[in-house]
Amino acid sequence: MSTHDTTTAAVSPDDLRMLQHELRAPLNAVLGFSQLIKATQRAHLPERVLHWIEQIEFAGQHMLHVIEALGAAAERRHDAAAHEPMPTSDLLRAVQGAIRMMRLAAAQAGAQVSLCAEVGRPILVMGSETTHRQVLINLLSNAIKYSPRGERVSIEIAGQRSGHAQVVIRDRGIGMSAEQMARLFTPYERLGREASGASGNGLGLYLTKQLVESVGGTLAVESQPGGGTSVTVLVPMAVKSAAA
Repeated sequence: MSTHDTTTAAVSPDDLRMLQHELRAPLNAVLGFSQLIKATQRAHLPERVLHWIEQIEFAGQHMLHVIEALGAAAERRHDAAAHEPMPTSDLLRAVQGAIRMMRLAAAQAGAQVSLCAEVGRPILVMGSETTHRQVLINLLSNAIKYSPRGERVSIEIAGQRSGHAQVVIRDRGIGMSAEQMARLFTPYERLGREASGASGNGLGLYLTKQLVESVGGTLAVESQPGGGTSVTVLVPMAVKSAAA
């Protein structure tokens, strides 16, 4: 099933610039204090606490990169004269980073995240690691959030498929109706889930689709009420790989 390209609303470059401005200062504070704790308290803290602080720093650095990437992508879309070469990255590393970021959320939700990869070597694709990691974090977050406690969320990575790498995120959660699927990528649309108390602002999937398409990829969703959801992301390979 292909996705619906909903264009009834859009997030403007001005909105993204405001988001950058509002988030950069608190994120820099988070990073600054975590680095200060590591520098001054390392000898006094248990190893597990130092690991938690490193996770905070890793997450903060990732979010700063995401903010910059979103702003740069918006500028490129509105500047026809921009011809900067697109970066390349290792998709397998991005998946591993996303799982690392979502480990605590999965534990708190009682979910199990499993990784199935057909290859054990780097999968070079178009786009930055930050971009791919954020795509996968967003998709994993939704899969965990809307799955019953104790259910498994799986990530499957395949090598080259007609010049693309494929990642599939599957869950056994509450799923979506055809009517909800039709509104899936509308900005600020919560699909009626706001009544459930689940957090969110309705921008996650919209921005995820924008990020995937910014590197020349595609995102497709299959779902049915009570039957879970499967999201397939195809990303152009950076080089021809023999690891398929």
